[in-house]
Amino acid sequence: MEKQTVQISLSLKKSSLNKIKKYAKEMNVPYQTFLRTYIDKIALSL
Repeated sequence: MEKQTVQISLSLKKSSLNKIKKYAKEMNVPYQTFLRTYIDKIALSL
């Protein structure tokens, strides 16, 4: 589980970090918080 989450976050960082930063900026939240929420949602759906 831990390993999977790390792989997910690494692939997110490569592909979606700019998108996430943009969304986070629009929503006025730190992108780290946004990313953590995103990873939690993925982890829950596994």
